[in-house]
Amino acid sequence: MTENEQFKIQLEVERIREKYSGFSDLSQYEIIMFALSKIDEREATLTDGGWKCPACGVKRKERFSHCVACGQALRRAKVDIKEFAKSISGKEYGFSQFNKGEKQTARENGFVIVYGCSDDLMEFRGAIYDEGGCYGGGKVYFNRDEVCQSNERENYPNWIKAIWCGGEADESGQEITWTYETEIPHETFMIYENGEPFCRGIVFSIEDLK
Repeated sequence: MTENEQFKIQLEVERIREKYSGFSDLSQYEIIMFALSKIDEREATLTDGGWKCPACGVKRKERFSHCVACGQALRRAKVDIKEFAKSISGKEYGFSQFNKGEKQTARENGFVIVYGCSDDLMEFRGAIYDEGGCYGGGKVYFNRDEVCQSNERENYPNWIKAIWCGGEADESGQEITWTYETEIPHETFMIYENGEPFCRGIVFSIEDLK
């Protein structure tokens, strides 16, 4: 969990303490469990004006599972990983590679997006937010929380091998700059640079990690 996410949780805990009398002495864990018990089983629905909160009717451009207007927590919609990979495929290489909604969907569904950046980095987004060095290709080791940044790999049982200009081609027969190999079950997606295949990225579920 990032510092920003921790800060948002703390803000929500304080909001609940202020809203409900008698909650001032409860721990953060007890308040979070209370909040979970109050989740509305409905989801935000897509309308012509954006994603609509079923509790208060406020609309936002991006899909959400917590309404900032009324404070209501909503049921998180499960997304099929194959469909998610398809939805992010075909983008042009750039910063930021994925928009806020795509990264939020990945986090909420436990998906990890892996793709290449420049000529020396393997980027992780979604349920893991990190990066690993792989100049010229090579293996990057990681666990459910972070990427290994040293040679001490005892606590990093998962790996992805980055392949730089390894001869793999896209559907049009053009060579892909970055491709990957791993034992982790995954789906793939494409990133292009000036119309040419730059990276065949992968998406996997954090539940499939050791």
